[in-house]
Amino acid sequence: MRRIYGFAGDVERDLAAPLGRAGADRRTDLQRDLDHDLGLLAGLLGDGGDVVLCEAPVSERSVLVAHAARLRVRGVRCAEPICCEVSGAVDLATLPTFEAAVAATGDAYARGVRPWGWSPRWVARLGPLLRARDIDPAPLLAAARVAADKAEVAGLRAVLHSDGGGDARGDGALFEDFAALAAAWARADGAGQAWVVKARYGGSGRDAVRLLPGRAEPTAPQRGWIERTLRAQGAVWVERWWSRRGDLGLLLVPLAGSTADGVDHAAPRFGLLPAHRAHCDARGQFRGLRLQGWDGAHRRTPASPARAALEQIGQAAAARLAGLGFVGPAGVDLIEREGDPTPWPVELNARHTMGHVAHALGRALPLDAGGWLWIAPRGARDEVEALAGAHGEAFALTPPETARRVVAWCIRDDGEVGR
Repeated sequence: MRRIYGFAGDVERDLAAPLGRAGADRRTDLQRDLDHDLGLLAGLLGDGGDVVLCEAPVSERSVLVAHAARLRVRGVRCAEPICCEVSGAVDLATLPTFEAAVAATGDAYARGVRPWGWSPRWVARLGPLLRARDIDPAPLLAAARVAADKAEVAGLRAVLHSDGGGDARGDGALFEDFAALAAAWARADGAGQAWVVKARYGGSGRDAVRLLPGRAEPTAPQRGWIERTLRAQGAVWVERWWSRRGDLGLLLVPLAGSTADGVDHAAPRFGLLPAHRAHCDARGQFRGLRLQGWDGAHRRTPASPARAALEQIGQAAAARLAGLGFVGPAGVDLIEREGDPTPWPVELNARHTMGHVAHALGRALPLDAGGWLWIAPRGARDEVEALAGAHGEAFALTPPETARRVVAWCIRDDGEVGR
């Protein structure tokens, strides 16, 4: 069965949209450029018999097709790129072989429609296909919206010993107006701890500001961002900013059930993949993921100070998603805090993540010496080659020649990057 994949970095923000604006394209120029540049990464989740919808002009299709072919020569499975308009619905005429891609029974996920994550904009784009197959995305959207709420991470932390008493200094709290947040910060500033303020539904890790100790109130730019976010999403999530030693990720994948479509909606189940190591900059912005070698079974698991805690968190996430009726891939972002060996969950992602892409690469490539999936600014080839080291290798996973802002790289190296 052929499958359709697609990349979207704005899933959470789109889920936060007011009902009257569902399906509208509210992305910034940066978000549109990132969706353009990283679109082919979603194709690495499939293989040559699948298709990946790339938000690129038709004039770039030959570049994308050639790049996908080069990846396959290297042993990287990649779906066939299909160029789509940046906005609007997908034209089914561009998918002449899609009749064979969709099974006669089953839900949207099992039928071969696999966007990065379900959101109003992607439902609108895939509307003709969904209507043609009598697929109702409403339950998927409803479950994804609840799971995308930053407050959901508190439930994952509940399986650990909380040291914050359930407030904004520890586990976190939602604030629905700026005055209440500012008052809480004024009371807590004397504790000497930084806070991070996140958009309630986020923006794939890009919507957050930090409040640093020593200031009685947020700065004017911070206040402006918080107030705009409150108007757009109704609330912000506030928690302590931890000094981190490292970043980890867990991946959840849906398991087949006993029904004809392969998914049991009454009791969805998830499999938990071993933790992977990530690298983020000082502000917590994602840069790359450690690739692990596979030979049909996992051969290398990242060292973890508390694997039992990781297992607990993963099981809690799976139980919560199943309880919501969510069907699809998901992930949990965690950090290793200074002075505490217990992994601390920071976000539940009800969508594909870069970790799923790294997992697919690890299965496809011989990586005895290790490697990284790395996101670098356009034109930063020297940085990438330096990370690869004298005995490593770097090759582009997305085409540099059409990149607007960033290029994704596979780095095969002999040691740790950025550690």
